[in-house]
Amino acid sequence: MDIFKVFIDEIRKIVREEIHNATDEILKKYVEDKWMDKKQLAEYWGVSVKWIENNLEDIPHSKTLPWRFKKSLADQWRMGELKKLEVVGKGNVSIKNYKNSNFKIGK
Repeated sequence: MDIFKVFIDEIRKIVREEIHNATDEILKKYVEDKWMDKKQLAEYWGVSVKWIENNLEDIPHSKTLPWRFKKSLADQWRMGELKKLEVVGKGNVSIKNYKNSNFKIGK
């Protein structure tokens, strides 16, 4: 019976670790790539809200008020990987001036 108990304890340990890792991965995905307002983005980047407002036209953001910034897109823009998102038509977005020449939209 001791071997069976040890075996069950090992399975519990492995399952617990796997659940913990999967939960951490899911939480990181949703917490790290969140929508932020101007104040939150300014604090995150260490700049003033005025700087965000002065560069609002270039930083990817929602077109509805109050403006919201998707963390991942804002970071890509700041690192120079993404220059500007341009709305082409209803429901269609085109990425202009993307650094990587292999990047393609559509087929």
